[in-house]
Amino acid sequence: KKKKKKKKVEELFTSSPLCPNQTKPNQLKKKKMAEEDIIPTSSVLYAAHKHIGERCKEVSMTFLRCKKRDLDPSVCLKEGEAVMICMGKVLKDLRASCKSSMDTYEQCLDRYSNDLRKCRAEEEVFDAECPKP
Repeated sequence: KKKKKKKKVEELFTSSPLCPNQTKPNQLKKKKMAEEDIIPTSSVLYAAHKHIGERCKEVSMTFLRCKKRDLDPSVCLKEGEAVMICMGKVLKDLRASCKSSMDTYEQCLDRYSNDLRKCRAEEEVFDAECPKP
């Protein structure tokens, strides 16, 4: 019996016939995250969704158009990064201008599994303190 040679995980990842031009993991830019670059939870994103949607509309649409043109995930990395940067700026601005009401709203959403209907009172306070642009 011949022994089959085991492929390395990286070879399996990069030799997919469905994605022949796929970017190798070691080719992606590796960035250190700054202390202020905290990955937001779903409840934070739900709380800020109106602001993110309004302020990041153009970069989001550019990203979606890119994804529609090409299904290769490596093609739209630049556009995806622009969306993430925009979202980070929006969250940073909200934290600077209306941290208390956003925290209250976010905690309510977290408590009720992002059920917006159960947090309308907190949403109204947040919207009054931080109106949508």
